[in-house]
Amino acid sequence: MRARRLWEGLRNTRRFNARLLIGSGCALYPLGWDSEEVRQTCNNSSDQFQLGSCQIGWAYYCTGGGAAAAMLLCTWLACFAGKKQKQYPY
Repeated sequence: MRARRLWEGLRNTRRFNARLLIGSGCALYPLGWDSEEVRQTCNNSSDQFQLGSCQIGWAYYCTGGGAAAAMLLCTWLACFAGKKQKQYPY
């Protein structure tokens, strides 16, 4: 029983780290907008966290929203996973 809890804890830690890395990638993504390639594509008007004449696609918003939802929902569900359920005499 003790080993099972240890493996569950390690698994949950790995999942949390994966969600954290996805969220960090979405947060750090705009730092690359000041590169030369992006500036040429966006009419030389882009800078960090300012795209200029370019637009962000829907995939970026979906990834950020999914990472946030997974972080909140899975953390909330993990809080209740270890609680003992009531036994109803049916």
